[in-house]
Amino acid sequence: MFDAFSEFSASLSGSYPLLWALFVMSVVAVISLVLFFFWEVFFRLLSAIGPLHRGRRGQ
Repeated sequence: MFDAFSEFSASLSGSYPLLWALFVMSVVAVISLVLFFFWEVFFRLLSAIGPLHRGRRGQ
């Protein structure tokens, strides 16, 4: 599978540089959106769970 991807990326970057640039930019954009939403959910859950732990410590 790695060999097939290497061949695909080498042929795409050599034959179609504009398409290769758009592909790389789209991969970076998708990864950044996934990471943004992951951390957004993580910190919202962390802040929602936080008051529960503070209440238990006082008891």
